[in-house]
Amino acid sequence: MGGVFLISLSALTYELVLTRIASVVMMYHFGFLAVSLALLGMSVAGTYIYLLAHRFPKDRAAQQAFLSCLLFSLSLPLGLVMVLKVPPELELSVRSLTTAQGLGFVIIVCAMALPFFFSGLAISLILTHFGDAASRIYFADLVGASLGCILIVPVMNLFGGVQGVLVVSILGSGAALVFAWVTGERRCVYAALVVGLILGLFTAFNANQGLIGIRQVKGTAEEEPIYEKWNSFSRVAVYASNPLSEDLERKSILIDGYAFTAMVGFDGDFAKLEPLRLELASLPYHLSDKKDILIIGSGGGSEVLMALLFGSESVTAVEINPLMMDIVDHRFADFSGQPYSRPDVAAVVDEGRSFIRNSDRRYDIIQATLVDTWAASQAGAYALTENYLYTKEAFVDYLQHLTDDGVLAMTRWYVDSPEEMLRMTSLALDALIELQIANPEEHIVVARREYLGSLLVKRTPFTPNELQALEEAGDTYWFALLYTPARQREQIFKDFIESTDREDFQRTHGLTCSVSSSTDDRPFFFFCEQNDTLIFLFTIVSLLAVLLILAPLAALRGRSFRELVADYSGAFLYFACLGVGFLLVEIILIQRFVLFLGHPAYAISVILFSLLFFGGLGSYLSGWLGLLKRGTCHKGILLSIVLLLGLYNFGNSWFLQTFTGLDVAHRIGLTVVLLCPLGLLMGMPFPLGIRALHRREPRVVPWAWGINGTLSVLGAVLAAMLSIRFGFTVALLAGQLAYLLALVAVVVWPTRLTAAA
Repeated sequence: MGGVFLISLSALTYELVLTRIASVVMMYHFGFLAVSLALLGMSVAGTYIYLLAHRFPKDRAAQQAFLSCLLFSLSLPLGLVMVLKVPPELELSVRSLTTAQGLGFVIIVCAMALPFFFSGLAISLILTHFGDAASRIYFADLVGASLGCILIVPVMNLFGGVQGVLVVSILGSGAALVFAWVTGERRCVYAALVVGLILGLFTAFNANQGLIGIRQVKGTAEEEPIYEKWNSFSRVAVYASNPLSEDLERKSILIDGYAFTAMVGFDGDFAKLEPLRLELASLPYHLSDKKDILIIGSGGGSEVLMALLFGSESVTAVEINPLMMDIVDHRFADFSGQPYSRPDVAAVVDEGRSFIRNSDRRYDIIQATLVDTWAASQAGAYALTENYLYTKEAFVDYLQHLTDDGVLAMTRWYVDSPEEMLRMTSLALDALIELQIANPEEHIVVARREYLGSLLVKRTPFTPNELQALEEAGDTYWFALLYTPARQREQIFKDFIESTDREDFQRTHGLTCSVSSSTDDRPFFFFCEQNDTLIFLFTIVSLLAVLLILAPLAALRGRSFRELVADYSGAFLYFACLGVGFLLVEIILIQRFVLFLGHPAYAISVILFSLLFFGGLGSYLSGWLGLLKRGTCHKGILLSIVLLLGLYNFGNSWFLQTFTGLDVAHRIGLTVVLLCPLGLLMGMPFPLGIRALHRREPRVVPWAWGINGTLSVLGAVLAAMLSIRFGFTVALLAGQLAYLLALVAVVVWPTRLTAAA
């Protein structure tokens, strides 16, 4: 079991590190790809064993598992090099698959998936030959994976992304060593030790020489950063360049090579900061008596200095990334003047929305400037990359935390199209209506300067004096006021605010992206309906699944395959539903708990750890069900999962609102306790099915493993698609339906899945 534990731990850690690297090197959508490749590689391994069963006898299982783990370790540097060599300016469309560049990308994807193939080979071998111990094997597999969710934090903090992969390769050689010890062959033990030593020496060499490293981000060559640091959810790089203006000395900071913030040089003399008055984010400060400020996503600290420049007496700076404050106030303390350490500044490391919900203060200004989320979370794609700052419920929270005359200021990019600002305006209108504020059009101002747009919102109408102050600021500092209650210079904003049908407005004005409000159930503010990136990635993964799994099964097994499909159609449905259902539940629960736990990294770690760890315990406990009537227990477990998911889905809002005031430690503990019964139950159906299948037809076990993994791949995509189109509630209902269909498979085909030996 030790070998299964270590290889599962290594594979999960590699998956998470690969997600982080893919988010930096490629666009953040590709974080989804790492999850899919992990599942795909393991599924192909199961198919491979099924097709070539004669080459995998039971008496050689330990030796072959040892070799698989060794190849896993050796293939990790290859996968790392390939992901760092992704072709620049890759066209994200299905058409690109027919080009040389697209085919080259498919080769890169296969190289990235190769380590997962070898790790899946090791686990599938053990499951195939020791199916009667499936509960203990699955226990070791899930517990190892759960601890990988924790290991990712020290690996990323201490070693970063590139070095992190190399460290995981050493860990994989440890799994090979365990299997080598089981074989009792000295040459296997020596081989594992030698490979581990070589990988360790290469890791140390690369740390000093930088032989393998990030040379390009988002398809373009990267300027050499003057400082770089990774943590479990980001890579922050500081550059000496000053892209904004020559009036102030600045350093650029990029998060995952995309999200931008600036650090301003400050020596204590505010007179030198006068150029900050020219920036659009300064607009709300031209309104009188704005002394108590909340800045969400304070980044490099320039908005903090801006607030102090305008005479603010108290600034609360909320930043989700602890690296940012360390960089500004410690690594570059002499340059920045340590704005976060000032007595009139309260620096808080927290997710902005979570901070608002747990705060009882009211502010004169609540400001968020270019707070992006273009960075992939550890569990993939659109379902986990949006945050909750740009939703209707978020705007309600902001407005409720303003003083009677306070103003909400949200600044976003305004380059070619007004779509982002229109959607921001939509959020403001819907929030004002939610708060039953009459004439919401009198509470909104939209401004623009160059490539930025800013939205100002108040709970009370803008007064003539305030509008006059904004007009004077616009004339002085070249801010274009596009919409105010008094003047509408841009007809499109006037038409939008007066429209009653936003879909019709979108069609009439030829807009490619939706301008409807995002909500907490569908928080995809940045998603554009015409973006086909998800379709592109789905196509790649689906084609690989068909070519590498289903096509070989059908072609090489011929009539035997068709007979097995007919004979074990219930098993096919059962393991397919488990694959889809587990991924749907996992991804949606992670997203839903971001607000409650206050940080995406907390949500990912806590939810994944809880489901996998308790799933492992559930798998182990399922081995005791042989003492009971197994068929009845099997059905009862699946029915309990269905009912429990319904309770979690529709009781979610009550739970979050009731316990959101607890401190973080108690919220984490409560989440673990809440997920304990679900994790225990979700860990049982797979080993129960594997054990029953092994007793009836052992050669079908790797086939079932492959089907489960293949549908897990599609489950990850389905989670994203359903969440974007219908929301998290519907997506979790789909997970519930998957487990219900698994129950139907057990009821309709009982002899295939619950027959005793």
